[in-house]
Amino acid sequence: MKIKTEQSEVEILKGFSKMKISSNRFCVTTPFKSMLLFIFLVCAKSFSAKASIIVQGDTIKVCSLDFPYTLTANSGLSQYQWNTGSMNDTAVINNAGKYWVSANDNGNIVSDTIIVLSRNIETEIFKTDKAWFCIADTPWFIGSNEIFEPSGFWNTGTKSNVLQISITGKYWYEFIDSTFCIRQIDTVEVIGVSDSTVLNFSKTIALCASSFPYEINVQLGDNPLWQDSSTDFLFYADSAGTYYYESYLSSCAIIYDTITIQDKVFNAPTLCCDTLVCMPDSVALSLPAGFVDYFWSTGQNARSIFIAKEGVFNVWVRVTDSSNCSASTNTIIVELQDSIPKPSIIQNGAFLVVQPAGFTYQWYRNDSLLQGQTTSGIRNVLSGVYCVRVSQGICFDSACYTYINPVGITSIKENELSIYPNPVNDVMRIESKVAFKEIIVSDVHGAIMLRTAFESIIDVSALQAGIYFIHCFNTEGQNYSRKFLKE
Repeated sequence: MKIKTEQSEVEILKGFSKMKISSNRFCVTTPFKSMLLFIFLVCAKSFSAKASIIVQGDTIKVCSLDFPYTLTANSGLSQYQWNTGSMNDTAVINNAGKYWVSANDNGNIVSDTIIVLSRNIETEIFKTDKAWFCIADTPWFIGSNEIFEPSGFWNTGTKSNVLQISITGKYWYEFIDSTFCIRQIDTVEVIGVSDSTVLNFSKTIALCASSFPYEINVQLGDNPLWQDSSTDFLFYADSAGTYYYESYLSSCAIIYDTITIQDKVFNAPTLCCDTLVCMPDSVALSLPAGFVDYFWSTGQNARSIFIAKEGVFNVWVRVTDSSNCSASTNTIIVELQDSIPKPSIIQNGAFLVVQPAGFTYQWYRNDSLLQGQTTSGIRNVLSGVYCVRVSQGICFDSACYTYINPVGITSIKENELSIYPNPVNDVMRIESKVAFKEIIVSDVHGAIMLRTAFESIIDVSALQAGIYFIHCFNTEGQNYSRKFLKE
């Protein structure tokens, strides 16, 4: 019995029939079923397998402050290959995502995958960066039940979600969550206000159409009164415009707050350009990075797409940015045409005919355009190399054929043109009393095998064994031909 793995062949001959097992399938020829389990265990080592070789496990959460982060695979293996490009037992990553590694474990290719999730830093704890209080109302209280964390603390050292103060200034709060991911420290400035103070606030923001209705929240004061006489702490703006309210800060100040909302101008990038290609070529289209969503008229959602099927397509893309603004690009036309079937030229009596039919044609003789010869057939009156360009739309192909017109063959005496040896094996010699300009060697079907300026010695060793014609042309275009046998 012979067992073949990826690394070696082991010959086991102990009275059993031979069994051959490849790395792709089992082919059992032995009648001894008791050996099957043994063979499976031996051969299984040649298969690629999923193994737990990444130390961190299958899924982990990493604090965003801890990037770059190092993933580690079990040591003792060889030929590590991470999808990051690393080729040792560690890989340094800068972002959350899906990562995998393969390695060689004593001849077995094993692999493992890990999903890394990010614990994002909280950049905002307080709803505003400033807080106003009436001086007469001390002590003041800042904070909220919403920000309470057991490990949280203020810069005053107080470990509480609400801080009691009586001094103006800046106060900050931070905490460490259960995964030891330190959230961004947030700061609030406390400002004291004396009696009969008027506070005016205003800001301007730009919003895209998808952001409406937009929620405006009263940030400061009590008993708000909006321009439409509503008194809620929340106001919903349905369109761009100017919105304002007035409210009171305890008994010491009156507050006027105005927000101007402008329509955000969001222009989609330009999609380039109208494209016409001949299959099997495909069309690649791409937009700049930086958008959170891409929706193509083809139904695809990637930043770059490929179109590889026949047809005419009106292509546009709707892109969405991080503020949820959307816009559509211009529309381009992409057309993919089917390729031309490979043409061939057939000699039919005094005609050369190209197949297939039903396309556009242009004939050439000896690389020169034949004016008016634009049909699928052409009558030959002169010997030469004829080519035809077959096209449809932008797709085209061509074919060539050597035509030797018997009428153009000049009758000469045997001693005026002789070739030897005939049959020939490699080198042929030509003797003639006529001055020749060009030599063409063709097969019995007219296909050109060799074309060269006249020489008295020509090398025909590359020709296959068979019957050929040698055509010698003088300066006036007269054709002198001889037949020879290539051995």
